[in-house]
Amino acid sequence: MSYEPFPTEERMPLSPIRVVRRLLRWALGALVYAALSIPPILLLGIRPWIIALAMAAAALLHIAYKIKRRRQPLARALRGSVYVIGAAILLLLTDSSGILDPMLSKEGHIVPAVQLVADPMVLRPGDRLTFRASSTNPGPGALAGSAVAIDGAPRRGVILYALIPVHEGRRLSLDGTPEGGIWSGGQFEPGQIVYADPLNYTSNPLLWAWRSHYIDGDKIVGFISTGPVERALAVGERIELAFSVAIPGSAGPGGLRQIGAILGYSTPFSAGSRQYFIWESLSTPPKVQMR
Repeated sequence: MSYEPFPTEERMPLSPIRVVRRLLRWALGALVYAALSIPPILLLGIRPWIIALAMAAAALLHIAYKIKRRRQPLARALRGSVYVIGAAILLLLTDSSGILDPMLSKEGHIVPAVQLVADPMVLRPGDRLTFRASSTNPGPGALAGSAVAIDGAPRRGVILYALIPVHEGRRLSLDGTPEGGIWSGGQFEPGQIVYADPLNYTSNPLLWAWRSHYIDGDKIVGFISTGPVERALAVGERIELAFSVAIPGSAGPGGLRQIGAILGYSTPFSAGSRQYFIWESLSTPPKVQMR
């Protein structure tokens, strides 16, 4: 009794019309697979080539499994997987064309710069050090807000916050009341000053427990453009935050650490919005010198 590993099939000669039909079917299937991959790519912000490589690898593993485990010929093993491979090729071409770049990077969105200055840069024990952070919306559209919780209540607004610096391993204390607001048309609109003390100041600030009152030892001070309704930052408007810290009279010489200002906002993106955090730090930190 003979054993035939692969069932025989009666094959008809491929005419030009059948070849064209198969190619069109392959192209249509690949196009559908690629089109179904675009929404997750845009929502997750993943480069198309990453998805393409994952799809191609999955298809090749599937083909190898059919050939080795099920002992199928290559022609039959390719069925179904050929659409995935075609979609991967289309995604690679899409990535190389750059057509999705405006939606996958900051190039197509609003990317304002954050300025941070400290005065004075050379300090003595007992001095007062003032920080000023600001950012202007360059356009072309308004900066939308971020969703946070202040005193447990949900709020939404553009947020500009800064680290309260550290000297000699200790967090400095605020000196006076911080000020924050938005400059619009030559008018200054003051707003909500907030504070936070997260375990890790590099973690997601949208998840912090923001407060409207200061507690000595807080790591963060900020301003959020919130009120009865969300206050977006229009084109040309400038958001500002100013605060001061006291240098203890017993402070020793050395530079201050953990100095930085961060702007948090969102912009329209695909079906929802994309969140951005722009960081700025001082290249040369203020230093305490002995008298």
